[in-house]
Amino acid sequence: MPSIATGKQGAGKDMVQRCSPYVFIVFASAFVALYGESFYEICRGYYSGEYLGLITSTMTYGVAARTCLLFLISIAVSFAFFKLWKHLSGYIYRFRYLIAGVILAICTIFEISGSSVGCWSPYLNEPASSTTLFGIPRAIRSDEWLVNLPTFLSQSFNDYGTSSSILRGTITDTTMPISAPSWSLATLFHPFQWGYLVFGSAKGVAFEWTSAKLALIMVSFECAMLYTRKNKALSAAAAIMLSFSPLILWWNTGAALVFGQGLVIALYHLVNRDSFKVKLIASIALAWLAGCYLMMMYPAWQVPFFFIFAVFGIWVILSYRKNTKGGSPELRTFAPRKSILLLLLCCIAVVVMIVLVFVGARDALLATTSTAYPSGRVSTGGGLIPYLFGYGSSIFLPLSSGQINASELSVMFTLFPLGLIAGCVNSYKRKDVLSRLLVILEIIFLIYGIFGFPEWLSRITLFSYIPTQRLLFPLGCIDIFLLIRALSQCDRPLVKPRPATLIATGLVSLSIFIACLSNALFDMLFAEKITMLIAIMLICTPCILALVTRFSVNMFAASIACVLLSTGLCVNPIQKGLDPLTDSALYSEVKQIAESNPTGLWIAEDTIAMANFCVAAGAPTINSTNAYPDLERWEALDQEGTCTEIYNRYAHIVISFQSTVDTTFNLLQDDAFQISLNWSDLEKLNVSYILTQNTYPDTPVEGIKLSLIAQNNGYNIYLINYTSQNTSKLAT
Repeated sequence: MPSIATGKQGAGKDMVQRCSPYVFIVFASAFVALYGESFYEICRGYYSGEYLGLITSTMTYGVAARTCLLFLISIAVSFAFFKLWKHLSGYIYRFRYLIAGVILAICTIFEISGSSVGCWSPYLNEPASSTTLFGIPRAIRSDEWLVNLPTFLSQSFNDYGTSSSILRGTITDTTMPISAPSWSLATLFHPFQWGYLVFGSAKGVAFEWTSAKLALIMVSFECAMLYTRKNKALSAAAAIMLSFSPLILWWNTGAALVFGQGLVIALYHLVNRDSFKVKLIASIALAWLAGCYLMMMYPAWQVPFFFIFAVFGIWVILSYRKNTKGGSPELRTFAPRKSILLLLLCCIAVVVMIVLVFVGARDALLATTSTAYPSGRVSTGGGLIPYLFGYGSSIFLPLSSGQINASELSVMFTLFPLGLIAGCVNSYKRKDVLSRLLVILEIIFLIYGIFGFPEWLSRITLFSYIPTQRLLFPLGCIDIFLLIRALSQCDRPLVKPRPATLIATGLVSLSIFIACLSNALFDMLFAEKITMLIAIMLICTPCILALVTRFSVNMFAASIACVLLSTGLCVNPIQKGLDPLTDSALYSEVKQIAESNPTGLWIAEDTIAMANFCVAAGAPTINSTNAYPDLERWEALDQEGTCTEIYNRYAHIVISFQSTVDTTFNLLQDDAFQISLNWSDLEKLNVSYILTQNTYPDTPVEGIKLSLIAQNNGYNIYLINYTSQNTSKLAT
């Protein structure tokens, strides 16, 4: 009888394993069909203004037909992929670096990026650009298309120098804190910017976008190969979760993960490889990557990730000691004196270079650290709970209204609390050092995020630099590390695969869905709720089964790839070139005027965007985004110093002209203020040109004469001539 029961149990298990891929294909195809139809409707609405279908809870024949067609196509593609994967996976792994290099070359040559540069079209009164190949530009990504892109483009008019008079309309350090591409030691530690120096602006943007994403995928995979014991499926799952989670894509971030995980890989090879050549390369990489990490200049993420990768470093060293303890001397590849001396020499060289960078940028750094914002803020934590289950709704942010701040609502896709629970079990049952250290660190982060720290404790631990919402990134990464680590160590099942196990797994997955739905970060439509249910069940079920019954981790990796790749590709557009910004009559006009009078200062009236537009065309603009304040300029308008707190900050600046009251400053938000500038004070700023949509008389006030010299894209460009009693000159 026992043999018969065992046989039935084995047959049942075999049947489950045989049927599970086909069940997966059906659910995955349903998810892709529903999500794909919704995204199509969003794109159509963006370009045509007509929003109809699942996104408005309206079912029509066309909606049903497209959804069914997508479902059938997804089934066909998934089935073909399932059949071919065994043959393809080996080649993909073997030639992964060659494949990455080819992708990088193609995207750079053809200027393919994920930039939302198409957002400039409405500002220039142009139709939506045809150079957006897929998706839609994301206006909420203003740090990318509105600030960084014009800043980086302005460097092409500055020969990529270490200082620029275009930004802010005065001498501005481009190495720190702005971190623009330049021929300097600082850019040595910003590898993704090297493309600007070699290929120019358009190809430089493509190189930056593509190289950063490929580096994150590759480094995450290689690092995961260390803590998953070379499990390729789980390493791929880790790479996808770390590279295509909503927070990564909406913030266009990941440098902390690239440099931090790179440090772990370099340390591993330094410790475990015997070859002097490998140790030399590892030492150079360690020192350089540490410099790259330091030069990120964003403490909100640098501080928590420092603790995370310090834990990984401790684990690498302890693992080496454990593996060589009591063994023969031949197994000991790490010679402390030689290796540490080699590493020390490399670190000294990097430290010298970084010190030179800091010394060169000391004035800019001092100005930044003396501002009211951002240097004046101190965080004490608290308020994290609403975001812990936000990953379920976060993958639907590409389908949401443009009225919500998708960047601030995005989180890492973590399956919380599965990672923490699995990490605790792994720590207890398998006494895993890495899991124990990460669990302790996550608990500390959770205490800070949920309850908060006293201010003195926040300052001592450096957590004062971490706003609660910025903690979501490192906290999510710990969850992912714990989950993948636990899955990789499932050598034997915790429970037997029985019907009760499947039922329990389904209930747990349903509970996670309910938690995600209850903590949705924005209002979701019925179709989105159904799609989220499919996604959670699709991922959680194989994940839980793999944890407790040794069910195939390949299914978990496939489900992660299906959901995160499908949703991740819908976040940023696929953009060719920079035509929406640079291929306009106004851009050419501003560029031509700036070239004829490179020292003439500009003001773009009533707008933040067009001030940075002028900078992108090479025009020195005083109200372009001020990364640090020009106190002398604003003090000329505020001689009593009553408004210093307003303009002493990183700021977007809106300037409007009037002649009825004295010049006033008004704080709009932490990073923006407005100047209501009296025409009579304009000469104090020595401005030569005004870009505006307004029409002004030749003499708005006595002493100022305006000449209309160009009209394009709905904007007027005025040349200013000062004719006051004491001064009669053309502004230069």
